[in-house]
Amino acid sequence: MFAYWLLRNETFPLGNVFVDFDLGPETFFESMCEESVRDVEHNVSPLFEKTMTLGVKPLFTGLSLFIMLLAIRKAGRTRVVSFVGNAQVQFFLAMAILYSFMLLSFNFYFDRYNIPFIVISLLLMAYLNRVIAPKLTWALPLMLLLVWVSVFGTRDYLSWNRKRWEAYNYLIKQEMVSPDKINAGFEPNCWNDGKGRVWYAYYSLKSYNYLIQYFREPGFKPYKEFPFRRYFPYRMDKVIIFERDSLRLKATDDAAGNK
Repeated sequence: MFAYWLLRNETFPLGNVFVDFDLGPETFFESMCEESVRDVEHNVSPLFEKTMTLGVKPLFTGLSLFIMLLAIRKAGRTRVVSFVGNAQVQFFLAMAILYSFMLLSFNFYFDRYNIPFIVISLLLMAYLNRVIAPKLTWALPLMLLLVWVSVFGTRDYLSWNRKRWEAYNYLIKQEMVSPDKINAGFEPNCWNDGKGRVWYAYYSLKSYNYLIQYFREPGFKPYKEFPFRRYFPYRMDKVIIFERDSLRLKATDDAAGNK
């Protein structure tokens, strides 16, 4: 909650875990580049995202805090004092404070930097459960929600990535298209074409004849679809290969010239 308050006005390039209920950044051209007509992510529907923002996230945070306060209240003054006075607890609290100092003194931030805080919190809660032994039924509805988001959200993330690479390999192996002419997002363009491009190499479509993402950009038309099933929320979706309009016109002109 302190991190949420401290970073409430910050804007992060790939999403903030305290603000955005994302499943990992979509690194398509349409999701990352200001030149895109959309410049948005497609992980969830607008209605679903609004429901999460206005309802589920405040409810999840509020209930979690309420359950923790009930557990501490139930423990009584003596147990809480003994808990804080424990050498193991003091060690992890010192780690959290020192890590906070390093994080706050750094001029760059990613949500992944919160992972040490999450680990420390889990260890402290595990020890707290030994001392207080709260009723696990309190947390069951929240755990079921977390399981749904984590399991099915991760499944969707892997599914659309699998279709993205399937489309990318289709163009290279079946259509014999050069990787230099395919804009398939950050990973294929900047890590896996073997040419060591800079990370922003795909930010413009000027040099690309094919585009892989969800929605059409000006100057491109659908070429081939790769459908898949989403579970977060439950619906059919598809990753699409788009072809530059001028390629089709050129192919038509060449065919007419040969005749």
